[in-house]
Amino acid sequence: ETIEHYSFGWCNNFRGELKLPSTLKHLDGQLGEKFTGPLHLPEGLISMKEPPKGNFTGSLVFPSTLKELAGNMNYSSMTGTLIIPKFVTKIVDMNFSGGGFSKVEFHDGITEINSAFEGSALSGELVLPANLRIINGPAFRGTKISKIIFPDNLRVMGDGIYNWGGTFSNCNYLVGTLELPKNVARIPKACFYACTGITGLIIPEGVDLIEENAFYNCTSL
Repeated sequence: ETIEHYSFGWCNNFRGELKLPSTLKHLDGQLGEKFTGPLHLPEGLISMKEPPKGNFTGSLVFPSTLKELAGNMNYSSMTGTLIIPKFVTKIVDMNFSGGGFSKVEFHDGITEINSAFEGSALSGELVLPANLRIINGPAFRGTKISKIIFPDNLRVMGDGIYNWGGTFSNCNYLVGTLELPKNVARIPKACFYACTGITGLIIPEGVDLIEENAFYNCTSL
């Protein structure tokens, strides 16, 4: 029922498909950083206290029974679409940073996204969940998204780091006219720093503060 921390650590020739047993309930630690191949999480898995660590490839399906999602898992070799499990309402820091997923499917129960997708391979249109209220930190910094669909419920976008690491900073593939969220009163510092493809802005009447460096180095504006 349980696999404990680093059970297969430094197994250098650990290759191929990893199918965990159907009786597994708790994945309490990293599987081993040398593993390369697809990972299959079984239905019946309840918790991951620490993320499996390895060069996992292919797509990943989270079991519907999972009640707890681990933090900074190595998703860099995984591809395709990431489907956020229904039990997740808050996406925490570093969950999917650097991930190889090109698409993400949110469900409408998500209310908060933190610095979770920074530097990942997300591309194309980003549709944020309908009930999202808060985005904190550099949540999508440096991704390849080309368009953002903001929900009306969004109220807060967090500050950048050191005046440059904003929520959507360095999203150089973000192009065309950007329509900002309707119910956000503040555009925080460095939010769209160095988004060089933005050519126009639609700023809602309710915005009463645009902070420092919010659109700094947006050279196409």
